[in-house]
Amino acid sequence: LMFSFPRGPTRHDLHVKVAGSQWSDAIHVGKSGANGMVEILNEPTGVDQRGHPKNNGFLFQLSLTTQTLSQRQFKTEVLVFRPKYVIVNKLAETLHYKQVNTDAVNTVRSLHKSNFHWPCASAPYELSIRIAQQTTSSEALWHWSGSFDISALGETHIRLRSKDGIEAAQIVRVEVKNMKETLYVVLHPENDIPPYRINNNSSISLMAYQFVRDRDEDAFDLVTDSSAMPFAWDHPLKDKRLCV
Repeated sequence: LMFSFPRGPTRHDLHVKVAGSQWSDAIHVGKSGANGMVEILNEPTGVDQRGHPKNNGFLFQLSLTTQTLSQRQFKTEVLVFRPKYVIVNKLAETLHYKQVNTDAVNTVRSLHKSNFHWPCASAPYELSIRIAQQTTSSEALWHWSGSFDISALGETHIRLRSKDGIEAAQIVRVEVKNMKETLYVVLHPENDIPPYRINNNSSISLMAYQFVRDRDEDAFDLVTDSSAMPFAWDHPLKDKRLCV
């Protein structure tokens, strides 16, 4: 992280950047320091030989807070930059995660965490995940989940589905909480206390799925007669309509 204080009347305005980015907007540093969110943008620059952008214009979002030192250094104000988002994996499996409509795939191991910045400033600010199991030919065994919002505090649920149908679908509880102005996106397993449960008290098997356009034909649940199963939406940001 690089920083600069311009000369002249704006000498109390701080600008920051990372390698390859533009300078951020001015951050005014007063007597009590500075607080808020800092955005560092790198706009797309040119195309490669295949006509693809050399970069998609990443967006770094940082949280800025001020700390006052104690004892002999009580007059010193410390400006602290932290990542805006941290992905925390509480599942037993390693996860892949990415911004929707992008190809930049990140990995977070079980019981680990990872800082996250948007790789494309022009794509929707939504996240998608999948279990990072692969075949011997490096083909993913799990579908990407539907997208979900990581900027709003609270909880939501997302459904993870395997491509071959052999692995049982999993429900993940997504918890977003604020700690020192950083949003921690905590991914929990949630098959024991699901947001919904479908009870089939009839004498026939039922197929249930979320009604969305361009639905994957494999994205459905089979509820056999006289049984029950946990349920969560595949696409929590789309219309929540159930088809049976």
